[in-house]
Amino acid sequence: LLNTACNHYIEIADKNNPDFKQCGNNILWKDWSIMGVNLNSYIGQTVYISISIANSTYGDQFGYAYVVGKCMPMAIKIDFCCYGTTPTVARFDAPEGFIAYEWKDSEGNIMGKNQKLSILGARHEAVYTVHMLSNMGCTSTLSYEIVCDSTVSDFACDSITYKCYPSKVALTALPYSRPTQIAWWVWEIFKTSENQEIEHLSMDSIFEYTFQDTGYYKILLTVYAENGCADTASAIVYSYPSYGKVNITAPDEICNHIEAEVFASGAEGYEWYNVKRITSDSSAIIDKGGTYVVRGINTLGCSMDTFIVADKIFTIQYTKENNRCPKLSDGKINITKVLGEYDGSVLHYWEDLGFTNGAALNERNNLLSDQYIVYSIDEDNCYRYDTIEITEPLPLGNIGKISGPFIVSNMATYTFSVSPVQGTELYHWYAYEIKESGRLNILDTFVNKNQMELSISDINPIEISVRAFNFCGDTTDVSSLYIQYKSDITETTDSKHIVVYPNPTSDYVTIQHKNGTLNEIRIFDVIGKEIKRQIVSGSVCTLNTENLHSGIYFIQIKTESGITTTKVYKK
Repeated sequence: LLNTACNHYIEIADKNNPDFKQCGNNILWKDWSIMGVNLNSYIGQTVYISISIANSTYGDQFGYAYVVGKCMPMAIKIDFCCYGTTPTVARFDAPEGFIAYEWKDSEGNIMGKNQKLSILGARHEAVYTVHMLSNMGCTSTLSYEIVCDSTVSDFACDSITYKCYPSKVALTALPYSRPTQIAWWVWEIFKTSENQEIEHLSMDSIFEYTFQDTGYYKILLTVYAENGCADTASAIVYSYPSYGKVNITAPDEICNHIEAEVFASGAEGYEWYNVKRITSDSSAIIDKGGTYVVRGINTLGCSMDTFIVADKIFTIQYTKENNRCPKLSDGKINITKVLGEYDGSVLHYWEDLGFTNGAALNERNNLLSDQYIVYSIDEDNCYRYDTIEITEPLPLGNIGKISGPFIVSNMATYTFSVSPVQGTELYHWYAYEIKESGRLNILDTFVNKNQMELSISDINPIEISVRAFNFCGDTTDVSSLYIQYKSDITETTDSKHIVVYPNPTSDYVTIQHKNGTLNEIRIFDVIGKEIKRQIVSGSVCTLNTENLHSGIYFIQIKTESGITTTKVYKK
């Protein structure tokens, strides 16, 4: 085999070799024998087995040898064992081809010295080990843990659900087996009170069976697993005769929540199902429509009856008008129609008016925003509750700042917006172009959206404004944005000698020369238009900016040393 231990075996044909038998004076022969070789350690490799023969040195002799190779699993075979059987028998079968075997249990006790081993009373999850010696002198060891199969028979029978058994049963097989699968099962139904043969056989999983007689019956379900394990479940059922129908006295329909008493007769005892409560053995209380079951019992047997009571239900239809404005009381409710099953006229009472202590009204006016509960009742005292809500719009919120560009550099269309204002019905957008001759209106519109597009086609400043309002006459403050066209003026500052403050400013701005004299001050807007000019003779000058619109301005400062331009922002 390989250049390892136990890699060869020699058999010499000789009359002194006990494995050979003599046939006549001149013939030696040897019966078939098995020689096992454990190749587990060579899995995944190619193994060559060589068989060689050599002639005898005596001459005038010849022989024949036949060799057959067969691959077998190196594993212990085991016959099935069924968990729970007494006693549990396990039969082990070790691989063939070894000259000696020794079996041990998990405690090290020697259990046998043959290839096959039978264990009576084998324990579930017990481990057995076999040590095997080959012709080549190698020892191999295999172990096996007993995992007995568990097969359990079980079934459901509706006849054992109640105290009173019917003459007809529904049977459902519920067996299970592991690790092997269920192969098949068989039902047997027969009487136990007499020594009679089987009345019914079935291999169905679910079926119904009607007993052919009265008395005690035994139902057996025997289950067989694929490995041969089996188990049987049984139930004893008493078959009563069915003697007739229970008489029920009950209304055809009932008002929801109104209690009604129902009666049963024709039996000695009764069992009630689904009712609200039982008042006596033969009567019960129900308070809604539905399906109800009564079981009657006497000495002859039992019977069941089912009665159905319909719900007597009606509904109301109504119209309503909500309050137009917050805190108003002009809400209205008008009940226009009653639909469904009702007796006579239906009256409508209101919780806020004291229910039946107040007036019955179909129409309500001058209602504040609230939830109103109406109690409607017919002449048979069937009633219902409905909740009707009168709402009002949200109060008008506050308007925020306008979002959009306040410095533009191109003649184009720009979008301006404000955050949505709570309770707004419309927005009033308007804008003015500020010219030397005055303010020119270029936008004035009412829309239901919080944004507006504005086309700018001139370099003059523009003021855009918006306010929100509702239909109740409430308005918000005005939110405005001053828009200027970008100037080509270049800012040149002399921060070492000239100081301009405050910046940003609101009402005034001061220009101060630290070591020189101011000659002239000029103010330009962002498009380069001169807004104000003032001749100065001194080191400090204060300009009034109160009348200027919010935005960016450029202040040109002329001194003995030259001209300086600085940018200020008017709030």
